Amino acid sequence: MKVLILNYAYQLFEVKDKAISDERDRMLEYGKHLDELFIVVHTLKKDRFSPIKLSDNITIIPSNGRNRLFSFYNLSKISSSLCSQFKIDIINAQEPYNMGVIGCYLKKRYGCKLITAVLGSNVYDQHWLSESKINHLKSAVGRFVLKYSDYIQVDGSLTERELIDKGIPKDKIFKKPIVPMNVGEPFVFNSDIIRNRLLCGRFEKILISVGRIEKQKNIEGLIRIMPGIISFYPKVLLLIIGEGREKTKLEDLTRSLGISSNIIFCGGIPHKYIFDYYAASDIFVLPSRYEGFSRSLMEASLSGKAIVSTNVSGASDLIIDGHSGFIVEVGDMETFKDRVIELLYDEGKLRMFGENVKDNAKKLPSYDRMVESQIQFWRHVCS
Repeated sequence: MKVLILNYAYQLFEVKDKAISDERDRMLEYGKHLDELFIVVHTLKKDRFSPIKLSDNITIIPSNGRNRLFSFYNLSKISSSLCSQFKIDIINAQEPYNMGVIGCYLKKRYGCKLITAVLGSNVYDQHWLSESKINHLKSAVGRFVLKYSDYIQVDGSLTERELIDKGIPKDKIFKKPIVPMNVGEPFVFNSDIIRNRLLCGRFEKILISVGRIEKQKNIEGLIRIMPGIISFYPKVLLLIIGEGREKTKLEDLTRSLGISSNIIFCGGIPHKYIFDYYAASDIFVLPSRYEGFSRSLMEASLSGKAIVSTNVSGASDLIIDGHSGFIVEVGDMETFKDRVIELLYDEGKLRMFGENVKDNAKKLPSYDRMVESQIQFWRHVCS
């Protein structure tokens, strides 16, 4: 079985010890069950990435376009060459409107099976549509791609329900959360040292946000409610872990609101250390406008953290509102603020939510089961 994945996972080119995700390890596990696995990644020439032979049968290839448009053009050419040379069985496209279009072309030309993933920006999601006018065009393209695809892969129940509501047959949808490698029991090494260093005698509670600092994550909305949280609970610190295009703007916003002393932008943290930061914190916050099944949500749950999340895909898979966390409607940041303040003052609820959501997270499939499920699905598609 020969699989070609089209995606944006530049993390695959990172040095293992500095990697901010376990993407490479997952591909290595997939590769053990395949004849060939090719991953073509959307990258820019300025990134200076080179092809990597991850193992005898796994090759990672950057598209290296001089701009985004040429990067997609290169990605299409590279993928077409691979399909012609290796007779690829399955194309796995990361999303339906850019990668999915290339996937449709490859399916039409070479007869490959096409699986299109809907893991974040659901083409029917009103919050995603409202983000920019171009998304309305992407949505129209994406809807066509989903209909033309042989199967659609999702990672959360909310996305699955939305697609079924829009008329996509349930038997065309494959749901599988992408769980972390250490889904069984997170490895924690230096959480006490990190917590003491962060609290530094000035703070009592730590909020943590983990993920790309992009518009969809609504970190701006989180920062804008921080003055209200601080006015009720002055000894609170917010950690923002991640990098992204919004970071500089949000650092400026933090300074203009006069709350720089209560917020730390940590940048990217290597994945092998991330559970130390969860363990050092008290409340995990996820204010996103839309999501797939957030990896950070899974990781925080496995770490036994009380959670306040917007009602994005994956949240209801782990959280029972008021029992193992709080789920707030997307965009309702006033209620989000109130829920955070409630937890800051209620130690009993803080502990109860953490214990309950950890129990829920332990019901997720194991890492090995997740890999096995993906391989079985690919085999089903090929049959």
